[in-house]
Amino acid sequence: MDTDPGILCFQHCSCKVFCFELPERCPICSTALSTANFRLLPFRIPYPFVRAIQHPCSVVIKPTSGDFLHDYLNSMDLHIGVTNSEGTVVEFDRRFATA
Repeated sequence: MDTDPGILCFQHCSCKVFCFELPERCPICSTALSTANFRLLPFRIPYPFVRAIQHPCSVVIKPTSGDFLHDYLNSMDLHIGVTNSEGTVVEFDRRFATA
């Protein structure tokens, strides 16, 4: 995905909700959000699934095996790297660094 679709986060009742647009009613308890008291006011978060090459000088993470959308469980290891000024990923693991 090349553009940031604008993920929103808010909490009205018991759970944090992530969505692309603010619904009229809380998806958890069905209260009208136009008159609701929020525990966490709606705010926008950056879209997390981007191509590393499009973000130079960044820290990047991915599951060591597979990808976040299909294979990742929160008990699995993550692979961490950085991108240089040209967007090339420099990867690090327990034993060595590679470019």
